[in-house]
Amino acid sequence: MAQARYLYIDGEGKISGPFWLTQMREWFKEGKITLSTEICMEGTNCWETAEFFPEICGEEASLPAFAKIRRAKSDNNRLIAWLFVLLLGFAVYLLQRWSGK
Repeated sequence: MAQARYLYIDGEGKISGPFWLTQMREWFKEGKITLSTEICMEGTNCWETAEFFPEICGEEASLPAFAKIRRAKSDNNRLIAWLFVLLLGFAVYLLQRWSGK
């Protein structure tokens, strides 16, 4: 299977590449590519920041929002409040549905 190649937008706004994955990983480790660097896989026109390329950035990437959720401490009061809101919303939905018959 062929290894993917990537393009990136450098600090001057120029598109550079394509480069092999190993080169992109090395540049990330050196700091030439950061989590906010725009990257595109060769053959596509989908530009995303490097944080959405875990194959390049490793653990630091893995979709930042999900990483924050995983690291967040669980708060039982917040969980109970959300559960209450969901149940209340479902109860309102059922009451509206039954009253419509």
